[in-house]
Order: sequence, then C-alpha cells, then structure tokens
Amino acid sequence: MSVNISKHNIPCRRRKGNRPAMALLITIVILVVLTTVVYTTTSKMAMIRHRQQYIIDYQKARYACDSAMKSALEEMKETEIKYIDRRRQPDFSDMFTTDQYELENYISEWLESESELPEEEEEEEFGPGSSSKYKEWSQPYLTLRSFEYDSLYDEQDSGYEEEEEEFYIDPNKVVVPGPYGPPWPEVIEPEYFDIGGVEVIMTIEDENAKMPATWTITTDSKVKRAASDGVENFCEWMQMDRESIEQLQDDLINIAKVKNFYPNMGDIVTTKVVPSASPRPTTRPSTSSSRRRTTSRRPTPTSRSRVVKTTRPKSAHALDFARLLQSSAIDLDSLAVGVPDTGDRYESALKYLAIWGSQKININTAPRHVLEAAFMFGGDAEDIANEIIHLRKKEPIASTGKLEGDLYAYAESIRKCQPYITTTSTFFTIKVTATSGKAKATLVALIKKDAKTTTKMAVVSEL
Repeated sequence: MSVNISKHNIPCRRRKGNRPAMALLITIVILVVLTTVVYTTTSKMAMIRHRQQYIIDYQKARYACDSAMKSALEEMKETEIKYIDRRRQPDFSDMFTTDQYELENYISEWLESESELPEEEEEEEFGPGSSSKYKEWSQPYLTLRSFEYDSLYDEQDSGYEEEEEEFYIDPNKVVVPGPYGPPWPEVIEPEYFDIGGVEVIMTIEDENAKMPATWTITTDSKVKRAASDGVENFCEWMQMDRESIEQLQDDLINIAKVKNFYPNMGDIVTTKVVPSASPRPTTRPSTSSSRRRTTSRRPTPTSRSRVVKTTRPKSAHALDFARLLQSSAIDLDSLAVGVPDTGDRYESALKYLAIWGSQKININTAPRHVLEAAFMFGGDAEDIANEIIHLRKKEPIASTGKLEGDLYAYAESIRKCQPYITTTSTFFTIKVTATSGKAKATLVALIKKDAKTTTKMAVVSEL
C-alpha cells in the first residue's frame, strides 16, 4: 500500500496551526484596547468627581470665610485694644535679627534675670498693683527651677526641697509676647473655630507696627533722601541683597508716578467737566414769506459745560495706596523670602512692611528697625529708637509731645518726624482663612479703628 503525500498539504497544515496564535494575539490587542478605554474613562470620571468635589469644598470654604469675616468685623467694633504690661517680659524689638543660637542665649539670660523676681522686690520696683493698669499676659512665666516632693503620702513629711535643674530650652518653643500679648504683630491670639465642618483661622495684625512702603512714594525733595535711606536701612536689617533693594526702590519710584505720598494728606477733591443740557431752540411760525426773507438769522445756541467736584475722605488715600502696593507693580515674592538661620520662625521683609496703605508707625508697637526707619527723617535714628524701646517697656508712651519731653536732648529730631509717627494704632488687617478638604479661601479686610468709630475700608480675596 502506497501513501501519496502531496506537497500542497504541508502549507495548509501550517496555516491551520497559526490560527490559535492569531486568535490569542487579537484577544490580547482587544483586552489592551478595552483596558485603555476603561482606564481613560475611569480617570476622566475621577477627575470630574474631584473637580466637582473641589468646587463644592471651595464654595463651602468661601461661605465660611464670608461668614467669619462678617462676624469678625462686628466683633472688632466692640473690641477694646489694650497694651500689656511688658516690664517683666522679654522685649520683641530685636527678635527679627536673632538667629537660633542668639535667641537661645537671649531667652536663657531673660529667664535667669527676670523670671523669678521675688514678690517684695517686685512691689518695690514696680509698685503695688503694677499689673492692674494693662491687660495681663496669660502665659505663665517660664522657670529654670523644679520642685521634688519628699513624700506624696506622709502629710507630716510633705515638705519639699528646692533643687537646681538644668535642661535645654528650645528658643523656637518660647513665645515672646508682643505689644498686645500674642507674638508681634498680632493684636489677639489667633482664633480657631469650625463653621459647618470647615476649619477657620482668624488673625488681626497691627499695620501701624510696620514700616509704610508709602514713604518712598514721594516727590518732595526735602524728605525724599531720608525716605530712601530709611527703606535702605530697613532692607539691610532684613539681610536683603543689593539687587533686591534696588529693585524695590525702582518699583516704588514707578508707583510714585501714578500716585505720590506726602505727609498729612487731606481730602481727595477731583474735578470733572460734564456737558450741561442746553435748551432746545424754538422756531416761531412766520406770517408770510416776505417776513422770512427780511428777518435776520438768529445764532444757534452753543453747547455749555459745567465743572463737577467730587470729594473723597482722606482715609481713601490708604485704599489707593493699598491697591497700588498689592498690584504687580511691586515684586512681593522677593520680599517674602525668609531670613536664614531663624529656626522655625518665619522672618522676612514682607512681614515687617506695611503694604495696606498705612502712613504712620506706632512707636509703641514698632520693632527696632522700623523705628530707625521712621526717625531717619529727623536724625539720631539709632539713639532715639534705643531710648524708645527702654521707655515703652516701663509703660506705653502717651503722646509724641511726652516723648519730646522725656527725650529733650533729641526734641528737635523728634519734632521733624512728627508727620510720620503716632502713639496709637488705627489701621488693622483682619485675615480669615477657611479650609474645606483640599480647597482654601482667604479674605483680608483693611479697617480703620479709633476710639469712636470702626470703618471697613477694603476686603480683598487672596488666592
């Protein structure tokens, strides 16, 4: 029996053997395509859900922020702002210049010298009832001593013996109170509360405790040099490089071309020429064509205009300057760069610079480098700043006139600086930040507050 093998059968078998591989390949391609489609669809749906959730969270944050700001503005009307008694407290004036090592030594020296002043010595130095005149700082004094009880169970042997004990003090954990109690420049302790599940933080800062950026925005040749020197001295204190200082000065010069500053600015009076409504010409009917020919042509009434004056209060200057200083005309990012070697503390030029339009500094609340910038207008800036720091530690300076009397050797220099200094803060900023999920909303309100009235000047939303 013979077997006939055809040559055409072999390729046929090979084609049949490739079919499972082709099917597997097609199946894999289909699965990859389906996986890609499912992943893309799922990703898009997740992005949509996240976007929708962010919109919801942002709306909740904005609502909580608006509600908290309204409440803060109402509370500010009733809030009485007082200085604390700082005679036994470390001074805040030079905190901006200290690095971590210097701050540690400063805190240690303060603890050793003032934290445990005997009661009879306190009465002799400060007088009876010394803490009743100002609002007391609630934070207890830190101490370097500890007490170890001999027995916790025997009442007769329950006496204690004093024992010296050394331990490390982290300078970043020590809160140095500012003029009002909380760390400078805060007026009240930051308030943390919840509105509808949204976390809200509210702070109030004293704008008169900072150096007004408006001083350099002047065209007055008599004080322009002193203003420029004050800004340069301030920037050098904040360890800014020469390029950044020159950039800041150039930015302020450009802003001065739009609106310049001068002391004791009054009401803003603007004039505008507007067209007035002119009476329509009336034509009388003629009796005959001959009369029309003989009557002389009357002149066409011309359009008239009138000058309208608009008056804005002098407080509106602050709003104008705030808009300019918050615009892209000034590089705020470079001013926000932190000073190195300050540990957990955040120190920067922007923290000490008033960019909300305040025009005077409060000598009771300004730190050393801001005081020196203010007294550049009269001279002896360093000496006067040092004397003010010593005076206000005993009690707040009541008036600039009293300052002249206390520092009669510098009376002439102080008198020249009168337009730039005050003893009471009137400009404050309220900052409210609300956080819901990953969304955050922030509002900053500029207010002017004196003994009688509280005025909201502007509310700005920060991104």
